[in-house]
Amino acid sequence: MTADEQHSRLLTAFALGNALMCLLVAQNLSWPSFIALLLINFFFSLMFPTIFSLGIKDPGRHTPQASSILVMAVAGGAVFPYLMGKVANHDVGAAYYLPIICYAFIALFGARLYRVR
Repeated sequence: MTADEQHSRLLTAFALGNALMCLLVAQNLSWPSFIALLLINFFFSLMFPTIFSLGIKDPGRHTPQASSILVMAVAGGAVFPYLMGKVANHDVGAAYYLPIICYAFIALFGARLYRVR
């Protein structure tokens, strides 16, 4: 298994772990939700550098699409906190359902969309 394949699998696992942590936070389970909230940072720690390195790794003729997706991901990082804040004004726990959409896409990227050439 190559290093890129390992990074891809690790990215998928960490994205799914983060989705699970968001579900736990959204359930308002007292201490388990608090610990899950702390673990979100752990699972998030390697996502951006891994996404970036896999995203720029030899995209070939898809370079324009790859670079625009990376730019959109950064823009999403500016939009989603605003949306989470709007939802959190009504229910803080429910706001943690929104990032699950992002983590599902990241898991999909790690598992299927990224192909080692």
